[in-house]
Amino acid sequence: EEEEEPDLGGFGIVTFASLLPVLTVWALSYYVIFTKTGEYEANPLCPAAVEIVNPTILPGADDDDGNFVMWCAFMKAAKSSCQAVFPLVGFLFLVQFIGIGGPPTNVRGLLAGLLATLVGMICFNIGLVLSLMPIGQAVGRDMPKATEAYGAFFGDVVMLLFGFLAGVGSTLAEPALSALGDTVEALTKGKFKKMSLIGAVALGVGLGITMGLCKIRYHLNLFWLLLTCYSFAFALTAVSDEAMTCVAWDSAGVTTGPVTVPIVLALGGAVARSNHVAEGFGILSCASVGPIVCVLLAAKLRGPSTAAAPATAASNT
Repeated sequence: EEEEEPDLGGFGIVTFASLLPVLTVWALSYYVIFTKTGEYEANPLCPAAVEIVNPTILPGADDDDGNFVMWCAFMKAAKSSCQAVFPLVGFLFLVQFIGIGGPPTNVRGLLAGLLATLVGMICFNIGLVLSLMPIGQAVGRDMPKATEAYGAFFGDVVMLLFGFLAGVGSTLAEPALSALGDTVEALTKGKFKKMSLIGAVALGVGLGITMGLCKIRYHLNLFWLLLTCYSFAFALTAVSDEAMTCVAWDSAGVTTGPVTVPIVLALGGAVARSNHVAEGFGILSCASVGPIVCVLLAAKLRGPSTAAAPATAASNT
């Protein structure tokens, strides 16, 4: 009996969605450089090393007033959640009425789901502002002090080990990664297990964040880091089948998830300030290439190609 080949052709879209913003931001930066040269001065209130804005930025805010802090965080979360959900929902309803020509079915269920989405996003954003980001900042600010306690070598080891574990932990908490693992396992009929994909992606993000911290700590050149890593990723891509290549490159999108990004940015900014570095960006770019390499290596180590194996079995039948 012929075994149907897994259909992984739907992957790869996230790769292009992640690549094009890089190009557009580059284009915008060159436009600003060539058209606005000399019009900008450094703002002492906004240092290059990004500081996560405290939610109590309203006039008269008091950090000791817990109720006021919670209210500010709630209003900020509610505003950002509505801005994220309502335009998309409105566009989808517009397509439904104009393109399809009728109201969607089960409107009551859709509205209940929309309400649950808003409540969940508001609660998540409150926890993000009041807990995850301050923790990332505090830990990143205090991590360089490990060199005082353990010496230069072991202090750096402690700092990099924490960065690795923080990357792995934040990746495992990403809901999008779990959904990606379920989809890949279902489409490959169990040949590529969900936990194998999650483990490879988490390992890649952890290694990438460690490399990004090394870039900040030892003042490494980001260009050469990315050139080396992406050259290795392209070499693996050339010897991998297209299906797993699409999955691997799409898995890099987990580094732009709502859990990983705030923690990594807060961590990088705090470490940069502690090491007297002008900026803490670049960690996410290093973290993005890690999952690509690790997933491609995991697919190669599993032996025959996940997508090609069923086709080979069918041809021998």
